Amino acid sequence: MGNPLPKPSRKLRVAKKNHKLYSKSYKNFLWKESERQMGDFALAYDDQHPGFSSVASSRGRVGHITGLGFDGITKRFVWENKKREEAPMWLIKPLVQVLEKARENNLDGILSLDIQQELSENKLSLKRLPRLFILTEDTLARLLDLTRGIDDREEF
Repeated sequence: MGNPLPKPSRKLRVAKKNHKLYSKSYKNFLWKESERQMGDFALAYDDQHPGFSSVASSRGRVGHITGLGFDGITKRFVWENKKREEAPMWLIKPLVQVLEKARENNLDGILSLDIQQELSENKLSLKRLPRLFILTEDTLARLLDLTRGIDDREEF
């Protein structure tokens, strides 16, 4: 389906020109814009969650409701969006490596994170995190296109 996200809005382009790069209001604007873009992406592949229709924004965002503990929700997804100016090099190096090798071989790149750290008490009573996967927006979009309309959660 390609990238469903629109170009940055005129409001964002104007904000970039009129705000100092590190002002608090500009940073707040950027993280909200990032959440909105994630909501646009999620809703391009899924429907609004009916149980949250009274509190969710038109982009599926519920982060403005304190206490929920996540940024957005659709029928199949709950998401937390993080916007950072920098990430640790232990994460950047393998991301760049897998994306370069994927491009060289005309394939999709996936980075697997198997974090062995023991966790203290949490709501899920997890002793450690399950294996996590990082993939590009385009790869995720293609996978979601392939699974559109399939809901196999009933089998579990």
